[in-house]
Amino acid sequence: MTSTFDGGRTVLKRSGRVRDDYRGRGIFHTLEAELDKHTLEHRPRAMYDVFANTEKEEHLADKFLDMGFKEICRKDMYHMLLKFSCLRNAPATGPNKRVPLREVTREDLKLLFNTEDTARQLFPSGRLLNTYMPYRLLETNIQYMLCERGGAFVSLEDPDVAGKESNGQISTNGRDLNPSSNTPSQSLDAVSVKHVAMISFYYCYPTPAGFLYYLDPYARKGLSSAHFRAHLQKNLETLQRYFPDQDGKLTVTHDLNISADDIISCLRDHGIVDQMTDQEKTQILYERDRALSGFRVEK
Repeated sequence: MTSTFDGGRTVLKRSGRVRDDYRGRGIFHTLEAELDKHTLEHRPRAMYDVFANTEKEEHLADKFLDMGFKEICRKDMYHMLLKFSCLRNAPATGPNKRVPLREVTREDLKLLFNTEDTARQLFPSGRLLNTYMPYRLLETNIQYMLCERGGAFVSLEDPDVAGKESNGQISTNGRDLNPSSNTPSQSLDAVSVKHVAMISFYYCYPTPAGFLYYLDPYARKGLSSAHFRAHLQKNLETLQRYFPDQDGKLTVTHDLNISADDIISCLRDHGIVDQMTDQEKTQILYERDRALSGFRVEK
């Protein structure tokens, strides 16, 4: 399977599977060649091939490099079992003022992507590796991040710029989860966007075995753990509005700008301590420039 995004510039190769008793016969390579042929015929302007792998396939890295792919970035993951009966509010962390958050709108995200210095600090690879989907910082990709069951929050490094935290129900991209609530909007502007310290994306959906909630934060280097603590709290509130009193699974991804110890500590403070076993621990993004690899690319 393949997917196209980045305004048609990028083709993502999705997961492929071959039945155990048919492995070793070259079937996967044949299918891969057909996907390349399909891209040439139906997506002639595609400039990049990408795919996201895990540490379980890292032994194949030399093969990917020989095919012209380069490693772009990697992110660690924690897959946690979330039990409603065990959830609790985190204890007070001292006299410091709670970090205020605001919900991100499409215009906010467009402004953030176009503010080069801030975007470079939050996304040093120029990508969002969001639940295995590697997006460039382009307006055309915002529709995939802020959607029916996905959204984002930001916190600012300067509380005076952040202003007061909005009260009321948390809305999702302009659609209140509680229709009777009238949540005020606090849009980013040319000044406040330069003070964005952390942004956290979420995406969630129900399954017969319980909900899945993906939390994907990005931060500046050297940021206080109070920011992640505030983002986790806000996302747990959002999770409860989507799936009240339900058990499920919470996946948290992060790069080196967010300490693994801080993540585990904050999760523990909320009663989230059980990690799922035999799960992938790292996402790795590979990318290939199609023109440099000899593919025909239409202008």
